[in-house]
This record gives sequence, structure tokens and C-alpha cells, in this order.
Amino acid sequence: MKAAKNNKNFTTVIIILVIVAAFYALWTAGLVAVVKPIDAPKSSKPGDLGSSGEASKDQTSLVDQIWKDKLFPTVKEKSTDLDTLMSGLMTDKDATNKKYGYKVGGPYNFLVKFDGKLTEVNTESRVGKATMDVPLKSTTKPSVILQIGPIIQGYSVRDAVGFITFEQFTNQIEFADVADQINTRLYEEVLKKIDFKGSLGKTLSVYGALTMDDVTKLVVTPLIVEVK
Repeated sequence: MKAAKNNKNFTTVIIILVIVAAFYALWTAGLVAVVKPIDAPKSSKPGDLGSSGEASKDQTSLVDQIWKDKLFPTVKEKSTDLDTLMSGLMTDKDATNKKYGYKVGGPYNFLVKFDGKLTEVNTESRVGKATMDVPLKSTTKPSVILQIGPIIQGYSVRDAVGFITFEQFTNQIEFADVADQINTRLYEEVLKKIDFKGSLGKTLSVYGALTMDDVTKLVVTPLIVEVK
């Protein structure tokens, strides 16, 4: 009986150790959020969107703060002409990336502006896409595809504006969530109101964000669209 009791206690200890090890692995990977009290002290630097404590409580509030006063003015001010960007990438990729782009753990992200004709709209999937014919003087002529929703994929907007960084958040979950908040709001307040199908064949003036995964196929998340 004593041996059986010892075996049971040993098994219990092993189970507890496994649970603790699994929790630690999830925590170090950023998959377990740290909950902070509302009155936890905050620290911020000039120019920050807010402390990580503030961001962890409410990414929606953060997006509210930057939406009109910072995000869209930055897009208007910092967007690079697409022709200039593509020409630069063909002649001096490293210098062009550093001059116009922001890198967040993967390919460079850019804010761009361009005019072109809307040639195709596909809304069969919830990940709606619109294809544009954009005249470029650069040696490469990539296909240009707009994400028109309702589902906007990726983190291009968050990463291309340059003032939203991982260090402002507690973990990767919060960092991803603020990008999702931006994408959702972008569709509801901007893209949803544009009649893309009714604009087929017309010229669009676009300001948007893109992640340069493939120089032959540019997937742009549009933030400002004017139908001419």
C-alpha cells in the first residue's frame, strides 16, 4: 500500500511539472497575455502611442487615438510614388528599402501612391480583390491588386506607417490585434463605402500600404481612394 501511495504522489508531481513547463513555454512564446491592473503605473516616451500597459488594455482605444490625427496624415505625407519605388528597387534595392520602407521581421513595408485604371473586381470571396492597370516607367511592370474586403489580410498598414512598433505592446497577440483593429475599421469606414464594381474602367487615385513579398505582384491595402 505504501509503494502504491508513493507511486501516486510521484505521478502527481510529474503532472504538475509538465503543466508548469507547458505554461512557461507558452508564456515565453508570447501566447499567454500578462494581465495588468487598471491603476498600474504607466511609462511612456515622447512620441509613443502609449505605454504597453495602456495598449494591453485596449487596442481599440489606441486605434481611436491615431485614426484621423496620425494614421491618415502619415499616409498622405509619407507615401512614395509607386513608379519611384519600383525604379529604385530595380537599381539599388538596399538603399531604396532603407529610404522608403520599414522592416518588421520580414519583407519591407511601404506606403505608396499611384493612379491607374480599374480593370477587374472579384468579390466572390470575402477576401475581395480589385485589379488595376498602373502605367509605370520602371523596367518592371508588376500586377497591382487592391484588397477591398470585407476581410483585409496581413499587417501592411500597421507596419508601413512606421510609428507602431512591437515594443509598445506586451506581447505578439496585442501587436497582431492592433493590426486587425486597423484592417476592420478601414473596411467599415473607407472601403465599404466605395462602389468598386461601379468603377470598373475608371481611373482611381490610390494611397495605400504594401508588403513587398513579390516585386511582380503587389498586393496593396488602400487607405485613400478617389474615383476620377
